[in-house]
Amino acid sequence: RQRQMCIRDRLGMGVTDDTKAALSLGTTIDFDIPYHKHISDKELRYLAWPAAVPDQYVLEGGVGSGFLTVTWFKNEIATHEAQLAENSGKTTEDILDEAIADIPPGSLGLMVHPYWTPPFHRDEARGSIIGLTMSHDRPHIYRAILEGLALETLTGYEAIQKKTGIEIEEIRVSGGPSQSDQVLQILADVFQVPTVRMEVQEAAALGSAVSAAVGSGLFTELSDAVGAMTHPKTVFTPNRENRDIYRFLYKKYVDLYPKMADHYSCLLYTSPSPRDRTRSRMPS
Repeated sequence: RQRQMCIRDRLGMGVTDDTKAALSLGTTIDFDIPYHKHISDKELRYLAWPAAVPDQYVLEGGVGSGFLTVTWFKNEIATHEAQLAENSGKTTEDILDEAIADIPPGSLGLMVHPYWTPPFHRDEARGSIIGLTMSHDRPHIYRAILEGLALETLTGYEAIQKKTGIEIEEIRVSGGPSQSDQVLQILADVFQVPTVRMEVQEAAALGSAVSAAVGSGLFTELSDAVGAMTHPKTVFTPNRENRDIYRFLYKKYVDLYPKMADHYSCLLYTSPSPRDRTRSRMPS
């Protein structure tokens, strides 16, 4: 079912060739690029499967815990912002977005590995918040989580890119978190390509309608149905001033995991799960 939803999402965002990526933001983050060949990755940094478009495949990266990590943050840490939201009629995300508007890229030296659930290729990984000082507060942690999700998504794209040579020109985004200007601007700055909020948030439902429109004969060509039924709403342009800082942060993000991997593994030793303890490297 998840695979079918991802395929429909892509159609519902009008992504039918490898110049664009479809990014679905929800409990998980799914980053999909259509491609003319089935190219798998033995390390499982991305997945590959048949697409809804004939003679195409979907290459998919993403983040397993995705915005479930944000839900955890809201429930466990951002209780003050949740109360402000309740009193003001806004959402907690609205309050947090306002709070991070003036925080610069890098969140004053905070970095998050968003592995609240481990990815396929890093089974021992654990979530971590690195670099906390007395200068940080809840909005800094929130921004660092959003940046960590964007940086982790970029690792999947980089893995796809190395196998295929694909250079996307645009990212189209759907899902509840796509309504956040802060989220989409961070994505545009991290990827350094225009990031587009689509007019219809529920891309999977719209993708199903696109398929049905072609199947029922309302359109003879899929491209005509996609052109008529999917529409961009708002474009977020990359801030060139943030390009170098996010390139630097991405390199540090990628370099950090091998240094943390043994520690993550040792921490499994304290898990109540017998399976985790079996997989743990005994602490020395």
